[in-house]
Amino acid sequence: MRPLVPPAPARAPAPARAPRSARSVGGVGALAFALIMSAAVDASGDGAPLVMRVADPPPVSYESTALGRATHSVHLVMTNTGARTVQLTPVVFRFRAMRDSVVFSCEDASGEDTRWPAALDAGASFHLAREVSCETPVPGRYEVAVLGRPRGNPDSVDRLYGSFSLQIDPGANPPVHVPWEPSLHVASSATKDARPTKDPSTARVVIALINASRSPVTLTSVHATLRVTRRGSTVPPCPEHGVELAFSGPLASGSSRAITMALGCALSAEAIYDVDVSIANDAGAKVHVATNSIRVGVIPPPSPRPDDVQPGTGKVIGGM
Repeated sequence: MRPLVPPAPARAPAPARAPRSARSVGGVGALAFALIMSAAVDASGDGAPLVMRVADPPPVSYESTALGRATHSVHLVMTNTGARTVQLTPVVFRFRAMRDSVVFSCEDASGEDTRWPAALDAGASFHLAREVSCETPVPGRYEVAVLGRPRGNPDSVDRLYGSFSLQIDPGANPPVHVPWEPSLHVASSATKDARPTKDPSTARVVIALINASRSPVTLTSVHATLRVTRRGSTVPPCPEHGVELAFSGPLASGSSRAITMALGCALSAEAIYDVDVSIANDAGAKVHVATNSIRVGVIPPPSPRPDDVQPGTGKVIGGM
């Protein structure tokens, strides 16, 4: 998180850069930066300073994401540090993630916020909570820029209001480099829980190729090998088998492409099954991607709670 100061209106002096604030309890960072919010100040242009604070969401593990995609709760706090009341115009925010100079997509999943006050008294603050879904397909630290423009004016130029950080920890099954194409990573996930079944297509495996470099990469097909074992047993539930994955075409910088396939193994006994996933190219070069675990059992449906996330909205990771 870095203080970023948009240019001040012509009649107002540029505000001083705010110092980096201390880390709060729990390791959540907060950063204040002073700015003349000409995009959010009344047309009088009096240059009254507003200070925005953005708290870093807590770190998350890669395995708690959907191959890097997660929704994070982000809190913005605006304070009028001036001596007079300022008139406000609602701002539409958008977000852009960057890691090692590579841009990754983010989107505001919150919908329109109708709680903007018409004015903000001297010394007063108001809070904005946004849910930001970002593609963070490899572990590491991402800087997320907070951009905005006045609501109802889609042709206006976005202003840079500040930034916050997302930390994605590797977890048990982080992406690995593709040895025959250094620009690529490969990652895998699988069904987490299932009921006992004799249907070999019930459980699914996902394999994704990730371009975390600054240049596009041309994909070619790979051969995946799946080896399934059952914990507590020396007899594999099915033979090791392979699947051809028809990856092809260009993959842009900061993008991923995934193929989902049936596991091809009947998981008929209650147990934990481990699925070792490897891929190889036509030349025979091979790399182990991940070991995904599937819990098979008679799982009672969860009891609904009033605060449960509604179906289709996705899981929110992080928050305050």
